[in-house]
Amino acid sequence: MTATIAIRILVVLTLVKFGNAALVAEIYQLDESTVHRYFRLYQEGGIDGLLEVH
Repeated sequence: MTATIAIRILVVLTLVKFGNAALVAEIYQLDESTVHRYFRLYQEGGIDGLLEVH
């Protein structure tokens, strides 16, 4: 597992726990749209969706 994929998984888990994309973006120093994109990938494809390189 690469660091990027691990971060994607952590982002999704943190978003599920706190429910606040702006907070998650701040924690991981990402753009809020990136947080939403990772969550959408998870919703559409589960863990496999997060593993895909985009």
